[in-house]
Amino acid sequence: MRKPYAPEYYEGKLEAIYQSEYSILPTAEWHGLRTWVDIICTKHGTTRHVELKKVFNGEKSTWPCRRCYLASLSHPPTAHS
Repeated sequence: MRKPYAPEYYEGKLEAIYQSEYSILPTAEWHGLRTWVDIICTKHGTTRHVELKKVFNGEKSTWPCRRCYLASLSHPPTAHS
């Protein structure tokens, strides 16, 4: 069985996807994506308790920070011609 990636790997993926810095703190024994974690948004100082795989669930993903999500709604991306 292969060893799961470290939390730092997923922090880098979150930064690439959401263009913000997040810290991942496991709240249970580390099993990679199937671990319950606290995700701390360094921009807003908020914490979200979630199973990590919910954040990497494609179009149905949970945002790592609710305030980042709400900010994205108020500033929609501009359409390119």
